[in-house]
Amino acid sequence: MAIYLLDSNILVYAADRDAPYHREAKEFRDKAVQGQISACISPTILTEFYAIVTDSRRVRNPLSPGEALREVEAYSKALKVIYPSSAAIEKLKELIGKYKVKRQQIFDLFIVATMLEHNVDTIYTMNKKDFSQFSEIQVETP
Repeated sequence: MAIYLLDSNILVYAADRDAPYHREAKEFRDKAVQGQISACISPTILTEFYAIVTDSRRVRNPLSPGEALREVEAYSKALKVIYPSSAAIEKLKELIGKYKVKRQQIFDLFIVATMLEHNVDTIYTMNKKDFSQFSEIQVETP
């Protein structure tokens, strides 16, 4: 069975009841947590999630650091976490040469490098444009 990576925005929208895609993201996240969908996350996804849900400039109802940490811990237990190794760093260097990313795009590219290291070829995201330029992976919306 194929395994898919959940982007941080799926987790953010699932946590934020005021988010535009809350219902879709929550349903998809719940299926992943319940094992109906084979999904994984990475440390980058978890740190992005934490940064966003604790930032009142990014969400209407931010979580406290303690609440956000509990969410991160719950995701770490419920979903497979794929960790980057030196192989992901080498892949990242290769991908930087190919895509010439700048600024914040490096974080998305690092997610792609981590995915490739673990043979994960599809990311589920609510923002396809962030990843659509990377031909090595498929980008899907729940």
